[in-house]
This record gives sequence, structure tokens and C-alpha cells, in this order.
Amino acid sequence: MRYLRFFLMFSVIFSLIFCGEKESKYPVTIETIDGVKIVTNPDFPRDGTTAYELEEELSIGGDVDDEDYVFHKPYDMKVAADGKIFVLDWGDSTFKIYDNDGKYIRTIGGRGQGPGEFEGLVFFSIGTDGNVYVQDSMNQRMAVLDGQGEYISGFRIEGGLPYGIATDQNNYVYSGIQFQDDEVRKLRILRFNAAGEEITDYGLFQLVQPVITKRTQDTVSSMMSRHAATTVWAVDKEGKLYAGYGDKYEISVYDPEGNLFLKFGREFTTVENKYADKLGQPDKVGVFNVINRRWLFDESNNIWVEMFIKDDPEEIVYDVFSPEGVYIKQIRVKYRINQFFGGKAYCFVRDEVGFVSVKRFKLVEMINQ
Repeated sequence: MRYLRFFLMFSVIFSLIFCGEKESKYPVTIETIDGVKIVTNPDFPRDGTTAYELEEELSIGGDVDDEDYVFHKPYDMKVAADGKIFVLDWGDSTFKIYDNDGKYIRTIGGRGQGPGEFEGLVFFSIGTDGNVYVQDSMNQRMAVLDGQGEYISGFRIEGGLPYGIATDQNNYVYSGIQFQDDEVRKLRILRFNAAGEEITDYGLFQLVQPVITKRTQDTVSSMMSRHAATTVWAVDKEGKLYAGYGDKYEISVYDPEGNLFLKFGREFTTVENKYADKLGQPDKVGVFNVINRRWLFDESNNIWVEMFIKDDPEEIVYDVFSPEGVYIKQIRVKYRINQFFGGKAYCFVRDEVGFVSVKRFKLVEMINQ
């Protein structure tokens, strides 16, 4: 028994020493400037790069005859606390709801201007209270539905068009609002309570500008380049707002009262855009771009930042940072992840013909470099 105690004590001491050496060897720089913690990581992660195979457990939709399982133009999905899967179908301004086993429950919403109807259904979030918080961009309003899709309440979004939504564990609602200011597109992020009363104004953020111009004999038009930098933002369960503009790999973190308390990022060499002169695009490719606006949090509250890849990628690459801003790992997977729930990843998957399925995967580690 005495030898066993000695062995266990030695093992614990060895583990603590080993972990401490591993942490200390990673060359992260941490300093505090004017009350803001600044975390600067090198261009490689502390724990290396890991590739995961996505082992399918559930599939909903695809090439099927049943309209209840057909998605027209799916844009987003969320999993509620009870395991129900909500799929936002932008094509007909509806949500399709499925149980944890993928069985169809009901469709809610629809195109219109009445309670529970939407003209521009793009963004939504599910609160811890089970309610569905929906942005209707065309009608410039926020609607609150219960878990069955019944309309509870709503309020107007003033000052511009709704542009992104999130909720936290206390069911505060975070809304992005985009508008023009002296021909420059800007983003304001606000926090509301469920009654629509503004609680916090996080200020103004820059949005991507139209950078590709097409001219004909009679018209001049412009569009956003998929290579252009833009502001990406996300809110964790504790109500911390993460926001960053893509011309620099730096993410600012605000507390629920709007106070900036943390900045983090990593060393990053901006990619050259070989089509810049021909298309009139920026000569550099930003790190947060039009094509990868979404960040997500895993169930340990680590933030997954999707890396921009210019061509159609064979895999999606995420930089994973701890809540303290340390670059802990780079993850490579086959499909873009919409949400983690119950230790599983939920994704949209498009087949070769163009049909879209919602799939639930188990992540199986394949490579650890």
C-alpha cells in the first residue's frame, strides 16, 4: 500500500511538471494595456493540428420525395436544449422542426407580414427558455416564438437592417444592425431584453464594401468580393461578445455591459490575391471574409474561428482558441460545422446533384501533428 501511494504521488507530481513545462514552452505573449488583456499567439497552435473524420449518426433530407424532409434554400440550423433540430429554410421563410431522431414534427413561419410570418428570414437563435428569437430583415423586426412556433411577442429594429442575432444563457438578445454612413457601410451591435428594451450599445464596427465593379454601355454595378475583409461577431453562453475585422487577425472581447477587456489573435501572413488586378479586388485576402462570417463555440466554450481558403476547399480549417485567448489547436474537418450539441457536430451537406441534408456526426480523431 505504501508503494502504491508513492507511485500515485509521483505520477501526479510528474504530470503537473510535464503540463507546466508544456504550457511554459508555448511562446504566447500576455500583457495588460489600459486595463485590457492582450494575448498574442504565434502562427502555430499550442497542441498542434488535428484532423477529424466525421462519423455519420443521423441524416435528414437530401434526395427524398417527402416535402417535409426537403430543404429548398437552407441557411442555418440550431439544436434546442431538448434535442429538437430547427432548420431555417430561406427559400420559403420557414423553419422545419425535427426531433432528436430526425423525425419531422412541424413547419412554422411562412412568407408574409403577420404574426409568425416573415419576409426576410435569415438569422435566428434559440434561447435557454426554449423560445425562438427571429430576425425578419425585410420587415425590420424581431419576433419571439415559443418552441411550438406560436407567436409570443415582437419589436421593431430601428436604425437599419437586422444583420445577425445571438442569445445568451440569460436570454438577452444581441442584434447586429447595418446601415450606410457617408457612403460607408457600418454595423452597430446592440443587446436587448426580451421586451425589446435596449440594454447595451457596443458601438460601431466596419462592414465589407462593394469592391468588384462591372460596367456595361448602359449600367454600372458593384458586388461584394468573397475575398474582402468584413466584421465577424459571435456571443458565448456567458454573454461575452467576440468581434473582429478581417484585415487583421485580432479579436476583441466585450463583457455584457459593453466593456472591452480582452484582445487576442495570432501571427498571420496575409494571402496574396492573384486575381486582384483583373477583378478590381483587394490585393490582399483578409482573414475574416465574406465567405466565412460564422464563428462557433464548442461545449467547453472554446471559440472556433474558420480560416479563409480561396478555392473550393476539400476540408474546413478552424483555429481554436480558449476562452482566455490562447491558440490551443487547429482542427481540420470535411464539412463546415453549424453547431455542437451533446458532443456531436451538426452540419449541412450538399450532394453532387445539389440536394442538401442535415447530418449529425461523431468526431473521430485521425491525425495529430
